[in-house]
Amino acid sequence: MQKELTKMDINAIKKSDDLIFRCNGSGKTRIEAVKRVGYKEKEKNPFADDRYHFIDDVKTEIEEGRIAFEMLHSHQYCPMTKTIVNLLRPGDILVVIWNENGYGNGLTEKAGLVVDSLMLRVFRKEKLKYTFMVAQCICEDNTARMIRRA
Repeated sequence: MQKELTKMDINAIKKSDDLIFRCNGSGKTRIEAVKRVGYKEKEKNPFADDRYHFIDDVKTEIEEGRIAFEMLHSHQYCPMTKTIVNLLRPGDILVVIWNENGYGNGLTEKAGLVVDSLMLRVFRKEKLKYTFMVAQCICEDNTARMIRRA
C-alpha cells in the first residue's frame, strides 16, 4: 500500500520555503519541506533553527543504481509549483519519476550536455489524476547532475 498524503503533509509543503526531493538509491524518494528561519529572527535568537517536515518512502521510478537530488528554492513564488501544491488533496498518492537524460536531443548531445528531469504523478482514488514536470536540469555529465550513478 502506498503512503497517502495527509493534511499535515500538504500544509507543510504549502508553508515551506524550499522543497527537497532526495533519492538515495533505495528506490524510494524522501520529500523534505523546509521552513527557513529569517535573518532577523536568527539575529534575535541564535538558537532558532530551520524546520523540516519529511514525507518518507514516496514511490519512485528511477534506473537501478542511481541517486538523485533536486531542491526547489523559494518554491512558493513559482506559479508552476503553486499550481501543483494547490491541486494536492489528503489521500493523494505521489509517485516521483527521475528521468535520466530523457529529454536530450541532437543539440544537447553535440554540446556535451545531459537533460535530467523530475516528474510527479498524483493518484487520487487509485486513478492517475495529474502528471507534472517539476524540474529539469541541463548540464554537463558531472556531479552537478540531478541524477547520478551511486
